[in-house]
Amino acid sequence: MSRVPVAERIFIRESDGGYDIICRIPHVMSNERYLTRVTFRRNGDVHAELLLGRNVSRNPAAGTHFSALKFGDTIGVDWQDLAGRTGEFSRIFDGKTD
Repeated sequence: MSRVPVAERIFIRESDGGYDIICRIPHVMSNERYLTRVTFRRNGDVHAELLLGRNVSRNPAAGTHFSALKFGDTIGVDWQDLAGRTGEFSRIFDGKTD
């Protein structure tokens, strides 16, 4: 049975008067290649940074909370693994939530 590859995606959900941001990250997990850092940005400015270790699952979901978002804000997420490989993804807030 083959598995469908996981695609990166940023979900935006209204929560507690703000917005929960959750990013699904496609990443293979191994002892030599696990995620060490995930950074969330709004319009290029760092909002939150997660420092991770070997016990992160394959294709994890990571998130943070923004107290407010404005129409047109760019939410960016980038990540790095132990081997130095990186990835990034962004989504422009269009006023709609998932």
